[in-house]
Amino acid sequence: MGKLIDNLSNVYKGGVITITDTVESLDINMESQDLEQVAEESNINLEPNTTATSGVSMSDSIVPAPSDSNVSILKSMRAQFYSIYGEVYNKIKEGGTTTITKDRYDEVVQNLRQYRTTEKKTQDMKNNYKRYSLGTQVRNNELFRRIKVVKKPRGEVTEVLKKVAWYENLFDIIHDTHLHLAHARDPRPHKTHIDKVWWGVTERAIQVYI
Repeated sequence: MGKLIDNLSNVYKGGVITITDTVESLDINMESQDLEQVAEESNINLEPNTTATSGVSMSDSIVPAPSDSNVSILKSMRAQFYSIYGEVYNKIKEGGTTTITKDRYDEVVQNLRQYRTTEKKTQDMKNNYKRYSLGTQVRNNELFRRIKVVKKPRGEVTEVLKKVAWYENLFDIIHDTHLHLAHARDPRPHKTHIDKVWWGVTERAIQVYI
């Protein structure tokens, strides 16, 4: 997965573009005339960023133009991730996992919305009410997990809410975090960063992505 991501990082400086592939440890240098030909064929914008701050070379801030090729690469990365992690998930979900599916996510949301108006509550509704909370009205972003946190040294117990991830959006969460962390290779900072906001993203999923 990292190979596909790193190939998206092209830096154009002083008429030379360097494409660094950290997986294969390859460096490819292209002269500016070759670069312009590749850029034209790939629909990449090499015009300098006019919003660059003073003291920074204009050529240091290149903004790639959206292209069908970039969209295709992202789709391929997503498909590759789920082709690998899907097999892992199908094995572990029978024994229990914190990662729920989108169907289960919607079911929990529905249970919580009907909880106060339902006289005969099912055990599933009661369990969901204890474990989850509706934090917003934004569709697909409204479900939060109740997490008990023990504060030291007095052992005080407080409750924090974390957004609930589901299987089908794991890739997007991890991918955004990977870009935020500048393509870090260690799963641990990814997990730490994600856990501040999300509940249900496993370290195994992160390892598959990286």
